[in-house]
Amino acid sequence: MYDRYQSRKKSNFLFRVAVIFVVAGAAIFIGVKYQRHLAFWRYNQNKLYGRVDAARRIKDIDRKREALGDLAETFTHYKDEREADPEAFIISGEIRYLRGLTYLPGNFSELFINDRVHEVSSEAKAEFIKAIKDFKKGGALDEDALNDATIFMLAKSAYYAGYYSPEEIFRLIEKAGRSKKGGDIENIRFYAVVHIINGKEDYGLTFLSENGMVRDNIQGLLFYATAERISKKYTGAIMSYRDVLARTTDDRIRELVH
Repeated sequence: MYDRYQSRKKSNFLFRVAVIFVVAGAAIFIGVKYQRHLAFWRYNQNKLYGRVDAARRIKDIDRKREALGDLAETFTHYKDEREADPEAFIISGEIRYLRGLTYLPGNFSELFINDRVHEVSSEAKAEFIKAIKDFKKGGALDEDALNDATIFMLAKSAYYAGYYSPEEIFRLIEKAGRSKKGGDIENIRFYAVVHIINGKEDYGLTFLSENGMVRDNIQGLLFYATAERISKKYTGAIMSYRDVLARTTDDRIRELVH
């Protein structure tokens, strides 16, 4: 009886050892497989983000629109696979925003100077609205995902698409913090204009004068003169337009001023 007990005890021990080895082996196999999958996913993610960076730098509008269109389609599937990843939605929103810009006849400064900021095609509006939805979803998943640059893209998308009221856009850009002073010149000018259209003309013009490079070139002068005009500061606008005329012989600019 003792021998049978010892035999069973030994068998149970060997069985437990075998189970441990099997479990450990399975864990190692799954771990290696997961690491390979993770490495593959990270490689594809980096490759995808590299395509986004490359698309940002394309100068030719038609090529840029096509590249961004391909990326937008890719990110539609990518978001489905990464439904809880705020970055996937933020990047997708940026792609849609950049694609919307390719349908506009100029940058914000050019459109503002020529009184064309609301001449936005249906194709552009569709892209901006998709951008807004992506940015909002990304922000809902993680509020910190909306950095200053993203907030400005969201605000501009809403402005061009007529998606939010001026008051709502104002509340958006106020979240961007003071870093806007050292940011992109188009964002600085947009920030000033949003203040102006919200009845804060004096602050908007002062901010624009101090940060908007309005004395550096003809475009800056024209932008400031236009800002004064829409602020109903007509005397200042006339003086600024005269300054423009004194500094250029370009017939197109002179015709615009007159």
